[in-house]
Amino acid sequence: MLRKPNFLTAPRIGILVVVAFSHPCGVLAQQSIPGGVMSGGTATGVDVKDDLKGFHQAIALQATNLQAAQYNSMLKTAASAASELQAFLQQLNAPKSPPEIASRGTGLQRALETALSENRKFLEGLSDQQKSGLKETTRKLEKSDSDLADRVRELEQQLVDSKRSDQLGSLAQALESDLTSFRSQQLDLGKAMSIADPGTSKDHALQISPVKNTVAFGDQPVAIITSGVISKTASEAGQDTFALELTADLSDLQENIASVLHAQLDQENRCGDRFEVRDGTLTPLDPSSLVVTQFHFERWACFGRNAENEMVEGDGTLGVQLTPAVSQDGAVTLQAQITRMDAHGLTGELLRSGQLGESLRDKIADSIVSAVRHSGDLASMLPPVVQGHAMLRRVQFQGTGSGRLLIVLDGDITLPQDKTAVMTSELKERASSAQNRQTSEPH
Repeated sequence: MLRKPNFLTAPRIGILVVVAFSHPCGVLAQQSIPGGVMSGGTATGVDVKDDLKGFHQAIALQATNLQAAQYNSMLKTAASAASELQAFLQQLNAPKSPPEIASRGTGLQRALETALSENRKFLEGLSDQQKSGLKETTRKLEKSDSDLADRVRELEQQLVDSKRSDQLGSLAQALESDLTSFRSQQLDLGKAMSIADPGTSKDHALQISPVKNTVAFGDQPVAIITSGVISKTASEAGQDTFALELTADLSDLQENIASVLHAQLDQENRCGDRFEVRDGTLTPLDPSSLVVTQFHFERWACFGRNAENEMVEGDGTLGVQLTPAVSQDGAVTLQAQITRMDAHGLTGELLRSGQLGESLRDKIADSIVSAVRHSGDLASMLPPVVQGHAMLRRVQFQGTGSGRLLIVLDGDITLPQDKTAVMTSELKERASSAQNRQTSEPH
């Protein structure tokens, strides 16, 4: 057990993370509302209440900038798989040798598996509201995903079974049908999430390649992966304005939250307080998060040199809701509120009296804000030309449909137009390098 100074008498810890970026409220695109169209005023043909309900539902389903970029990347993997399939069909219809067919078939298999993997990753990243509102659309896509996956497994089996190689032609045709359906369902999902066709947009979103940072809490390392997207919103008076969105995956922190709390809270004072974390959870509570800590607490007093006496002993549970915000100067603050206190006897009295509960609250918040601070090395996330031109406007925790915790930081970038090309070039170069590394990794 870790030995630390008695935190019960320490001054309350201030929770403040300084981030050099801030983000403007995004401009909402016009939304089609069932029964009418929003056009700067009240929708026509519907009751105002129905109009607002439909409007808010549409906004809840709308993709974030990062999701739009991930969606377009997902479409590219499906398009690559379609290209591989066409090349495979051409080879089957031309003079060929078994090794050549097997090699081309293996490439097709990998391309299809990548497309399926990216599709599932995108669906997993949908928010709870999106999962609910897009339930029927995602159900159809998941069915197409499952059908295509069955065909891929059949392809793998035929590639290793020489006796069934004569069936590759009919299988390839079945794969073509399944892949076409799969891609069609992906396009339907994009429309439902108001994601514009990348081919019709002049200003494509620029992806910020994922950056992995490792935070050490005692002996427990926690990996935090941050990615992002930059999309152009305006161009005026020699300056370009971009929307910035960074998303950090905190799932590793979730999985290791008990160990993190051990490192931050455990203490064993011979004459004083002894505290041990028994368990802990970290869950999304959009736009906040909730930490629940189960602990054992003891308070000891010493009389003379060798006389020790246990004064208080008991178990307890503390729930702390953490809500991030952005101050006017662009600093991220983390507000901590106790939502649950369960303990009996003197331990319960100490927990509810303020001293013990507030100290635990601040220690817990300090642990999470440390992870937020390391959620992305922003100096390395963005090109040097952007430094000093970005501001943070909004930050929030966000859960996925699978319960994974994310933290989303929205901001804006205003650059002189002569610097835009530099930023764009460096971001594309980083993305290309990341793609090459991913391609070279063994499957």
